[in-house]
Amino acid sequence: MAHARAAKKRIFVSRILLAGVLFPALEASLFAEDAFVFKEALYSGSVGGRGFGRSAVTSDAALIQLSTDNATPPKEGAVSGRDRSGKEQQWSKVEADASGSFSDNKVRGGSLYFTYDSPREQTVVLSANGSSSVFVNGVPRAGDGYGNGWTLLPVRLKKGVNDFWFQISRGKKKGLSFVPAPKPVYLTDIDMTVPDFLTTEIDEKLAAIRVVNATDETLHDLVIKSNVAGRVSTTRINGSVIPMTTRKIPFKVSDGPDAPGKQAVEVS
Repeated sequence: MAHARAAKKRIFVSRILLAGVLFPALEASLFAEDAFVFKEALYSGSVGGRGFGRSAVTSDAALIQLSTDNATPPKEGAVSGRDRSGKEQQWSKVEADASGSFSDNKVRGGSLYFTYDSPREQTVVLSANGSSSVFVNGVPRAGDGYGNGWTLLPVRLKKGVNDFWFQISRGKKKGLSFVPAPKPVYLTDIDMTVPDFLTTEIDEKLAAIRVVNATDETLHDLVIKSNVAGRVSTTRINGSVIPMTTRKIPFKVSDGPDAPGKQAVEVS
């Protein structure tokens, strides 16, 4: 028996709303327009560690120095330590290319050290592409080892000099940038998960979106609403979003019109 093939209807986010305020979905390309991109840094090869080997406990001598109370900022030409073969490593100045990336030829393993002189205390959203972790003024934050630009880190910058200790990972695109947090709390379509509907289906499916909490307060009792051609679904979120973090949250999406093709959805 022959069966008719069902056409796909692909959901995409056209607008994101939050707290009744409409603003464009935040794409990586839009971030670049307002981003501060670090163009130079000090670089040291791996010291005291296992190179690219994996270990449950770090043995990076430069990182150990950073964690001490009397840590001093590295200087160009200063010795950072010895690598696993005993070769002396020094801090050297490196510059990013036109895109803001540090190439594998210049930095492969080890650490990058950046500074930023902030004119005021401010909350920003940091992107640390190609890092296994980044320490912001001594506070450890998760990295973006594959350099996909998906790790959004709300951080608080102090007035004056802020330092960023960047542990290099495997990603080809290594770089550091930040943008001012657009809202204290907001939704972003970066790294969304969206379903496909078939024309033969009339139901609800799950999508997922990231909530960025750039405040010092824990968010509770969140509700996400989606609207596809007037069909509204409401999802009450279990759990919370802790301060200065992001969390990817599932929400329900209703089926749209029967015609195949892309269907716009508003999320609030």
